Amino acid sequence: MYTTIRYAADFLFEKNEANLTRDDIVRVSPLLDVSKRSSLFRGWEAIVIVGHADPKERDSLALSKRRAMAVRQLMEQFGVSPSVISSEGIGGRQPIGASDARNRRVEVELLGKCGVPA
Repeated sequence: MYTTIRYAADFLFEKNEANLTRDDIVRVSPLLDVSKRSSLFRGWEAIVIVGHADPKERDSLALSKRRAMAVRQLMEQFGVSPSVISSEGIGGRQPIGASDARNRRVEVELLGKCGVPA
């Protein structure tokens, strides 16, 4: 049995931007730092990073890909193995509300068997 843990909208971006803010990095650094010393990201078969954009943003598909890559690079800097990470951008195809800001996001999914990291 496979389990998925989804961290939705942990990263929100400024309009037409793909850079993580200092606040984003400060907010997730403790989680990523702890994960290096624990099993949080070890043992999962895949970590899928999906970038989103507001449909009104310029070149939303390319922008969403850059957003996903920014989060991927941050995870790699904190020691998450690149071999288990995949990233993709899907543009503005899955808006989660009328709020433009909520659509400018990246979601991180942990995928594995039985939900128990090794």
